[in-house]
Amino acid sequence: MPPNASARPPRYHTFLLRLWEEGGSAPVWRYSLENPHTAERLSFKTLDELGALLKEWAQKPLSEKPIID
Repeated sequence: MPPNASARPPRYHTFLLRLWEEGGSAPVWRYSLENPHTAERLSFKTLDELGALLKEWAQKPLSEKPIID
């Protein structure tokens, strides 16, 4: 066990990630991320949008975490 492993209990968060294909002759992927405890859901038109939210969320202190926590 690493020296400070018990200093702070592990934190984890659960998300429901949905991916689906939309559209006609040039289908595109769409994404949503849901907090299973509150049913709050965010939708994204691109994978870059989803990635940007997750990156921003992961870098914030726990007290400032939006929607998905």
